[in-house]
Amino acid sequence: MVLDKMKNCMVISGQFRTFRDTVQKMKQFIEINKLDVYAFLWSDDVEEKRFVLDHLKPVNYRFEKYSAYKDIFDEIERRVRATNPKNAPNDKVAANASMNFARKQAYSLVNQDYDNIFYCRYDIDVLPNWTIIQQPDSILTPTEESYNLISDIFAIIPTEYAPYYFLYDDYE
Repeated sequence: MVLDKMKNCMVISGQFRTFRDTVQKMKQFIEINKLDVYAFLWSDDVEEKRFVLDHLKPVNYRFEKYSAYKDIFDEIERRVRATNPKNAPNDKVAANASMNFARKQAYSLVNQDYDNIFYCRYDIDVLPNWTIIQQPDSILTPTEESYNLISDIFAIIPTEYAPYYFLYDDYE
């Protein structure tokens, strides 16, 4: 099935970081691919929140202060390290509770049916003219920075596979 005849959305999560530098390409990508946007942002900064709302015009969004969850994430990561100890600099899995939580929170905002979900972080410099021309039969994602799980950089997810990508509930 041709993708432009399907209903698709963008789920975006994470920290603001370099979003001012990536926003124009991301907006172009969203427009070309006719994506509804759902946004979760780790921020309580009024300017950052306004910037996201003004530029992405999300269908649904949520902003959270990271410090409100820090102790929860620290405890999860402590348990992960205790269960499966690794050399700390190489243990990318244990240090990603907040990333997986944010991704799941962004996905939980989706309140319509879609054929595919595009996932991205705020600080990713997407190729603005890139489009996918047919329905994928699996989750498409780069292998870079996958943290031995699934990349948090970018993904195209057929909706039926979304629970396998937005895996915070099974993270620990």
